[in-house]
Amino acid sequence: VVAELKRPEFAVWAREVHGSDLDRLGRREEADLLSRFVEDYNTCSFPSEKYYDLGAWEAQQRAARAAGERGRAAEERTTFDDEEQRRREERERQEGARQQAVAAARRELLQTGRADMLREQERLRNEQRVAYQTGDVAGARRIAHLLAADQGDVEWDVEAKKFRKANRHMHPG
Repeated sequence: VVAELKRPEFAVWAREVHGSDLDRLGRREEADLLSRFVEDYNTCSFPSEKYYDLGAWEAQQRAARAAGERGRAAEERTTFDDEEQRRREERERQEGARQQAVAAARRELLQTGRADMLREQERLRNEQRVAYQTGDVAGARRIAHLLAADQGDVEWDVEAKKFRKANRHMHPG
């Protein structure tokens, strides 16, 4: 439960503190990293406040930037390069929009379970590669069938975090 509630903080902490992308970690590695995150959380030993509450930290950063911008606007200008200032403000606006889009996409991936599905697809591709290399053609074909996106008889089970045969029920017409 804590892992789901603090997933954004965990992902940022893993990337910034440990240089690990959660989407590229195996389940065991992610679980080990999560236990370190929980330990640091419980012992209040994070290197930054943002790992405790990312939303509050981002709001605080936005407020500080806004206050700084107001302060800069109030300062007497000694250079009058309006075009450069406009370009800089536009770049900052675009970067902020890009960061928000990336954060929204990550949240959506995590909330819909698609991140788990993508990890499972990658695991299956590796398993398929090993099956081919060891001569297990039948196993490789079975995995290829699971990975085939156009197959109507295979679906993603969100709870089990695995692909399975689809349950297709015929409804009387």
